[in-house]
Amino acid sequence: MLETIMQKIVFLDRSTIAPQTRLRRPDFDHEIVEHASTLPDQVAARLQGASVAITNKAPITARTLEALPSLRLVAVAATGTDFVDKVACQARGSPSSTSGATRSTQSPSIRLR
Repeated sequence: MLETIMQKIVFLDRSTIAPQTRLRRPDFDHEIVEHASTLPDQVAARLQGASVAITNKAPITARTLEALPSLRLVAVAATGTDFVDKVACQARGSPSSTSGATRSTQSPSIRLR
C-alpha cells in the first residue's frame, strides 16, 4: 500500500474573496490553513512547510520563493498575477501560466517544480 503525503495548503488572504465564495477542496490528502490577510513581511513565515500557496494580493517574491523549498504551486485567486514574481518561478524550473479567468473556480495558477 502506498503511503500518501499530507499536503499543506495556505490561503494567505482569504478575506479578499467574498465570504460566500466556496472553494473547491482538492481530492488529495491535505491540511488547509486560511489567513484573513497577510502582510508582505509575513508571507514566507506563513508558507513554511506549505506545498501550495493561494494568494489574491499577498506578494510572492523571488526572496520568498528562495525560503520555501517545499512550495510546489502558487495558485492565484485573481485575474492578475503582477504580485507574483513569474521570472523567479521560471528560474525554479517551472513555467508560469495564467488562464485569464474571471471566476474563482477558474483562477490562474503558477506551477513550481
